Amino acid sequence: MPNRNGTGPSGAGPLTGRGAGVCNGAGFGRGAGFAAPGVHEMSEKDLLATRRDLLERELSAVNSRLDALEDEKKTE
Repeated sequence: MPNRNGTGPSGAGPLTGRGAGVCNGAGFGRGAGFAAPGVHEMSEKDLLATRRDLLERELSAVNSRLDALEDEKKTE
């Protein structure tokens, strides 16, 4: 996961990549076979709630940028 920030590849959320990271319990990438300290399995409900929160933040950022572009257009 880039930057270990919980967003997954391309900001798509946790567990959306190829399964080489710590989120899948494999440890330190490429299926090391052991979980990193502090890594636990998440329930489907928790995963979906996390994904929803990430998508809401991303949508908010897109809406803010669109508003800024509209404001720029009005001032031209």
